[in-house]
Amino acid sequence: MKKIFNEKMSWLKKNTKNLNKYIKGFFKDNMRVILIFFVIYFIALIPLIRANINYNDDLGRVRYGYRDFGFGRYVSNFLSIFLHGSRSLSDISPFTTILAILIMSISSVVILKILIKNKQIRWYHIIASLPIGLNPYFLQCYAFKFDAPYMALSVLFSVLPFMFYDKINKNIGFIIVTGICTFLMAASYQASAGIFPMITVIIILTMLNEKKEKGEIFKFLYKSIIGYMLGLIFFKLSMPPATEYYLDPGMLSFNDLIPKSIANYKEFYTSVYSDMKFRWLIYMALIIFTFTVTQILQSKQKKYISICCVLVSLLLLFLMPFGVYPFLKNPIFSPRAMYGFMILISLLSIKSVDYKNNFIVKVSTICLAYAFLTTSLIFGNAINEQNEYNHFRINLLINDLNNLDVNNQETLKIDLEGNAGNSLKVNDLITKLPILNKLLPPTLGDNKVLWQVYEIGTYYDIPNVEFNIWTKNKISKNDMKLVKKTRYHSIYQKDNYVLIKVN
Repeated sequence: MKKIFNEKMSWLKKNTKNLNKYIKGFFKDNMRVILIFFVIYFIALIPLIRANINYNDDLGRVRYGYRDFGFGRYVSNFLSIFLHGSRSLSDISPFTTILAILIMSISSVVILKILIKNKQIRWYHIIASLPIGLNPYFLQCYAFKFDAPYMALSVLFSVLPFMFYDKINKNIGFIIVTGICTFLMAASYQASAGIFPMITVIIILTMLNEKKEKGEIFKFLYKSIIGYMLGLIFFKLSMPPATEYYLDPGMLSFNDLIPKSIANYKEFYTSVYSDMKFRWLIYMALIIFTFTVTQILQSKQKKYISICCVLVSLLLLFLMPFGVYPFLKNPIFSPRAMYGFMILISLLSIKSVDYKNNFIVKVSTICLAYAFLTTSLIFGNAINEQNEYNHFRINLLINDLNNLDVNNQETLKIDLEGNAGNSLKVNDLITKLPILNKLLPPTLGDNKVLWQVYEIGTYYDIPNVEFNIWTKNKISKNDMKLVKKTRYHSIYQKDNYVLIKVN
């Protein structure tokens, strides 16, 4: 027993030493490229950082300092204590956003090193990789001041195992590292669950095209699957019950699995189609087409075999970007849950631009990367405009509430109906960039939507005023008296019950 223990400790020390040496070498060799990604991502997000917006959940964390990130996000809950220096969180932005940018920069380089192996990283590789950390869907992740670093970490955890495949014992070592990283990914942010499988498929396709030995391919495949499934299973077993206000983590029943998962996939891809500008879809289509052609041309297999391998790989790849969400009873379709699709496009771009002088895909990747760069800049400025407009509407309403029956000592219980909508500038932008309609936070409005009433209800501490959240006063508007009518809202009151209809 002692001999076995000593052997295991010796194996652990050897592999740990090798990993430390490799990590140091990685940063030494790739620091310049990491800095290039960091500068590009940072420039794109300057308007968002400058806007300094408390985005949705940030409103509650800034107000009360709570850590509960929900849905088994143990890494987020744990690391936030060290990052903020307290169990009660305070706003330390823009440090959190900058940290997320740095993590995504490292992740981008890691993915490049995985896919192009020992080749030198060229400018076209960098451009093809930009959608990894600079795509419209991941903008929502950056917008969360408190959540952003952990969302970025989930991407990094998803790709790390591949970096160590040749650096550690290829049998149990790779399985252990994959299982640990998969658990950490899920405990950071589950929307990254599709990244590891997508890279696995692309690596296997590359191995097939290079006519690697079947045994080598099979070993890599089953070790990847075992490690990944172990990580997910352990996370599932450790996950607490879902709360009533968050998504249901329960899987679809066997009878509902096929029809409802198909319906979910349809909704995800319908959202992608409606969110993107038409020319973006053209760029993506060209990248997918070029990937298909280049993989077939590069393959050492017989053409009919390579065609089958590429088509099957593409089918699998387009089933994976959204992780397990399509198979949940109640998935979320927010942008922050869909960035895996853009990472897939980037993976295909990297593999395509690496093929000789592929002019079409290089132009497509440049156009797409520039489109995402400008979208990031526009988003930061638009969210600032929206925030100023929302505060304008809130201040108008508070001023009118201040003049309501102040002699009544009973607490006014207030309902909000309607929505302040967007500023005219933002409305113009949304017609040009549909994705902004989902990315921008809601403005003042109906108290059935938490974030529409949260700021005015919790930040201003108006004496003898209580805004209802998720509930309504049990009194009809017809029984109330119109006490104030402006161009922006109408206020109805009876006793201590108030209804505000926002125009």
